[in-house]
Amino acid sequence: PPPKNPLHQLPHPNLKNAMIVNSITVSSKKAIAESLSAMKQSDPQNLFLNPVTDAIAPGYSSVIDKPMCMRTIEEKMRRSDYKTLSEFSKDVLLMFSNCIKYNIGPEGQWFRDEARRQQKVFQDHISNKAESYYKKELIKRKKVLDRADALALKEEKKKKKEAAEQEKAAAAALAAKKKAELKKTNEKSNAASSTEEKKRKFGKDTDVCDDSKAQDIKPLPPFSYQHPKRVKRDPNSNNPHPTITYPPMPCLASMLLSDPFVVRLVVDCVLRSMRFDVLKQKSVPVGHVLIPSLLQILYLIQMSTQLCGKRGTVFKIPGAGLVPGGGGEQDENNKDGATLDDEAPSASLRKYIPLITRLLLEVELDKRTAVNGDLHDVVAVQMLPPRPKSDGKEWDIPSPSSQPDSNSSSLFCVLRAVVEGAFVHLLNFVQPLHEVALKEQIPRFEVALDKLSELVVSSGNMLHERSFFMSLIHATLKHKSKLQHGTRDLIVDCWLKWFRVGEGKNGGGGRESSMAAPVHECFILLLNEWASLGNVLLPRDKLVSLSEDAAKAAEESEKICRGDDNDDNNKEESSSSFFTNAWVKDESNFQPIKLQYERMLKSLPATNAEQWKQTLEIDDDHIQALKDEIQKKEAEREEKKKRAREKEKERSERKKKKARKSQRTEVDL
Repeated sequence: PPPKNPLHQLPHPNLKNAMIVNSITVSSKKAIAESLSAMKQSDPQNLFLNPVTDAIAPGYSSVIDKPMCMRTIEEKMRRSDYKTLSEFSKDVLLMFSNCIKYNIGPEGQWFRDEARRQQKVFQDHISNKAESYYKKELIKRKKVLDRADALALKEEKKKKKEAAEQEKAAAAALAAKKKAELKKTNEKSNAASSTEEKKRKFGKDTDVCDDSKAQDIKPLPPFSYQHPKRVKRDPNSNNPHPTITYPPMPCLASMLLSDPFVVRLVVDCVLRSMRFDVLKQKSVPVGHVLIPSLLQILYLIQMSTQLCGKRGTVFKIPGAGLVPGGGGEQDENNKDGATLDDEAPSASLRKYIPLITRLLLEVELDKRTAVNGDLHDVVAVQMLPPRPKSDGKEWDIPSPSSQPDSNSSSLFCVLRAVVEGAFVHLLNFVQPLHEVALKEQIPRFEVALDKLSELVVSSGNMLHERSFFMSLIHATLKHKSKLQHGTRDLIVDCWLKWFRVGEGKNGGGGRESSMAAPVHECFILLLNEWASLGNVLLPRDKLVSLSEDAAKAAEESEKICRGDDNDDNNKEESSSSFFTNAWVKDESNFQPIKLQYERMLKSLPATNAEQWKQTLEIDDDHIQALKDEIQKKEAEREEKKKRAREKEKERSERKKKKARKSQRTEVDL
């Protein structure tokens, strides 16, 4: 945690001046934010909210050299570009003068009057209020700094007094420790003599309970039940009342654990313990009372399907990870299923959970060293080195495919679920002041998820993480239209990278495209939900460009997959794009994605929708050309089949003639 009195505990001459400068910047930011809020209320038509483009106002860039709008002013305020309120007022007046300069003639009379009206409101009311608010904030912050000086002197006296008391307490603790060690030694000697006495009296059988291990415990017998009336009697059986056999209670309990809601609760508990206990108390995951047990439950959930499939003949509990296991040895009663690498819990707890702890700590430090963070001033005066960017070297983990037991990949499934939960939690509680920190935080999660996805044998990519994508959608929609544009762009860039091609779901079985994957469907769903919140969060032109980027990313992954596949079927593909083929064929796996695109097109004007279709080659002309091409190729295939059948028929006729001729020759002979 940061020092309570940084002005006196950090020995740097310029630190107090730096904090005074920072307080001036924060006060001006608050005054500008209040002014912007008042300007938005005085602009009900949102004339000056968003940037003006040539598509909206023809020839605007040639007339106006320096465009300006409220959104640009807001971005400059977040980047701390305004040092004084006069700089802010200069940009506001430039915004109004641009409007008056561009809108000439009778048709621009209303816009000029509106700009002059809002300019008068700003100069007469908003600007004066901002000046008074700024002065009040400066007075408040000066009082806080003076109070910090007084508290620092008082804290210094208190520390001297506490140091003297600690010396006395340390001397008393040392004496108590020596006394406790002497008592413990006496108890051990008494216990050893008692054990020897028991062995001499009762024999070796008294030590069975002390030496028992998990391998010595047999699974519970199946539960049997006989009902004479409700169960039909088997005619081939001599038993008049047949027996119904159910799996034992532990197997049924493990089946209930595999419910997704239970899994999410367990993962949330792991993350909560890491954030509030491990990080804040500066402890390690191995020494925590709850994390080993929660990981043990997660590994038991991984085995639940196999255990229930055995109907109680086998039951195995994975270790908590406190002690390394025996290398994944299989029980002799379980030769064909329900196996788990005994090294996986230990490796997870001692090697990989600390990596996630480090990730959470790095994310917290990114937030504190960013602008408006409590450590930003310390970094600004170069008292701390700059935060390094994540290169992913710490996540270079040996692939589980090189190990003898492929079930050890469940280790990386558990780790990926924990990292995904931390990512969703980060976006759940994002604030406008944390937007700068997100530029460093989201790439760290992106690298971690990429590395862990490569190590999962069942799915070597992020294409099918539907539950994670839906959680991300709910986390971003929680902020509604208040979500910042910078945060929106970071999420979109990260999501588009997940479109890239990965290994197949069966592990090593060829490439897999994102064309019909959940990553494609959920991304378009997110764009539609953002667009439904209004033009402030996702303007119409941004919606069109992002949907085109998604379609092109899916097209690129499909090209890579088709390039890796050398089947003869690829030689007969049509000349149209793969996206057009998927749109026309309308296969079952692409239908949910097509429905999301159609929902987006309904929200667009007819001209924009038609232009979007032409860009992606799914307008009526391209679709008709593709259908004609498909029909032509189908006709060619049918013609080839017909020729092949005719040739086969001729070949069989020749064989029959040859056979009849040989029969006549034999008869003549």
